[in-house]
Amino acid sequence: YEAFELAGRDAPLPTDDLEAFAFAAWRLGHIKESSRAAERVFTELTRKDPAAAAMKANELALAWLIRGDINIGQGWMNRARRLLAGAEESLP
Repeated sequence: YEAFELAGRDAPLPTDDLEAFAFAAWRLGHIKESSRAAERVFTELTRKDPAAAAMKANELALAWLIRGDINIGQGWMNRARRLLAGAEESLP
């Protein structure tokens, strides 16, 4: 966790490292920091891999729902639906 935190100060972390940082932060109880990092992962994935971004949106939805924030959780679920709907439209 600390190594990712230090590395992220010098330059933006690659998506995979940012994902690992979010997971480590979650496991250590740094929930807000974990959520911020996971949201950055989502943003990166929307540009590169919409299906993976939809999965990340579902993970974020679950995290918010577990914390009892239904509205934010539903917002993340809606993002996932929109991404998947866009992916279906682009299929041949």
